Amino acid sequence: MTRRTRGACLAALLTAVAIPRVQAQVGSDRLVNAAREARNWLIYSGGYFSNRYSNLTQITPANARNLELKWMYQAAVAGAWQTTPLVVDGVMYLTQRPNDVVALDAKTGRVYWIYRHTLDPTQIVCCGANNRGLAILGDTLFMGTLDAHLVAIDTKTGRPI
Repeated sequence: MTRRTRGACLAALLTAVAIPRVQAQVGSDRLVNAAREARNWLIYSGGYFSNRYSNLTQITPANARNLELKWMYQAAVAGAWQTTPLVVDGVMYLTQRPNDVVALDAKTGRVYWIYRHTLDPTQIVCCGANNRGLAILGDTLFMGTLDAHLVAIDTKTGRPI
């Protein structure tokens, strides 16, 4: 094995170890039963009944005062947000203004990837440049853009499909 080959192998190994794989497999059965997955938020309102309620029990009136900030994500663009993040198996997917999708480690806030859909600079949008969020099926995220496109994004890489 040459020095160059060893270096390439080491670089590939370090890349595989240093960059965790972002994986989400959300079948239709998981979506139908989304409300039963308390640690995930797979649908806009948490489930098809739109309760916007989680069955998690770790936070109670007795211990709520002990909550503390663990991480914060600083968006690239300031302004109001009108989106609900999706949380799938430890990965938080959210949209930020105007048409970006961000994949974060839900425990640490570490950014895995950002997808940016660029608008035509002459585009005029009614009612503000707010994106309303995402949908997921399988390992694909779906985002409706401000310029009336539907973009499918790979959950692992952040690349458009």
